[in-house]
Amino acid sequence: MRKSTARLVPLALSVAIAAATSVAQAPADPYARGEPAALARAGYVRLGAMPFASGHHSRDIEALLPGEQLLWIETAHFRIGCALPPVLVGADPRRRVVQAELAELARLLPHVDAKTRILDRWLRAHLIARRAERLYASVQSVLGCTDADFAVGGGAGALALGDGPYLGQRQKFTMLLFERPASLADYTAAYHGQATTGPKRFFDLPFGTAFFGATAAADSEMIGEEESTAVLVDYHLAHNLYTSYLGSRHTLPVWLADGLAHKHARAVSPRVPIFSTTAEVMALAPYSEWHQRWPALLREGQFEPLPAFCGRREEEDSARFHLQAWALTEWLVIERPKELAAFLRRLKEPFLLGDRFPSGTELAERQAAAMLAVFGTDAEGLEKAWRKSRLARRTGS
Repeated sequence: MRKSTARLVPLALSVAIAAATSVAQAPADPYARGEPAALARAGYVRLGAMPFASGHHSRDIEALLPGEQLLWIETAHFRIGCALPPVLVGADPRRRVVQAELAELARLLPHVDAKTRILDRWLRAHLIARRAERLYASVQSVLGCTDADFAVGGGAGALALGDGPYLGQRQKFTMLLFERPASLADYTAAYHGQATTGPKRFFDLPFGTAFFGATAAADSEMIGEEESTAVLVDYHLAHNLYTSYLGSRHTLPVWLADGLAHKHARAVSPRVPIFSTTAEVMALAPYSEWHQRWPALLREGQFEPLPAFCGRREEEDSARFHLQAWALTEWLVIERPKELAAFLRRLKEPFLLGDRFPSGTELAERQAAAMLAVFGTDAEGLEKAWRKSRLARRTGS
């Protein structure tokens, strides 16, 4: 696990951050300023109060959690409540990436100072919203679909599956990022039936949405700084998006869901692992070196045979499992993208089971049938193709 690193902060910046943090009430957005043209450029539907989930509205969340300065942004595909505290731009290892994001945001919202040294609450909220939409587009690219495929009354080529326009969901995807762990606990206790302070994914089937929630202090090793926040959000949102594809009444195989989530998270930064593990297992291949190390590990027989690996019904909290899931998925994304898209569609087609959810056996049978239909082989044959692939023949170090 990574250790937190203390940093010396200039006094003037410390005072500025303290002032930005001490505001008792959520400030008005100083960047879009409610201007319709600015909102349209940024791709926002609205800032402020909005419907959120079964039985509650954003105002109900504010009433439940008066200590959180929640800033609300609705985009084309997301409803987001963000209360992340201010951070220093220069303290983030990805500061050049963040500075580029700020420059892009400044072109859309002219009141943004692209050279600011502090990401205040609203800037963090805007960056979170834009990253979420960028991830959505990336997921659609992997799936081989667009918004038009889910449009109500679409043409003959439209996907006639799922319940609504958001990858098959009726409602937009939701996200809450709190400043305090107690707030996530209070929210999940009130609306999900069980309190949790860790990152939380929740499928609200009656409302038709998938939720992700986290807190700036839920795990000091995982979230709090901008780099870790960006990685964590992309990993969990990707999980929600792929699971929701064509309806969320059944999940993808665990290896594929985790592999896809890692694909998007590692595109943000290959420095921040999402899982906890031991130093012994990490020694197999440090997270930052997965890209270089996996071909050699595959050739050396360090991975589990695919018939057993693809048949897993629960993920394993080890670097070995996550590395293999990512490496196999990365190969499919790079070398067989059209087949992967077809595989995902077959996996996520709704089961005609009435109110009953599919069993583990039915899901395993679906995966085997989809693999044979799309790749023309079973898991053993897919492993042979993987070993012979261009990526697998690459020299690992």
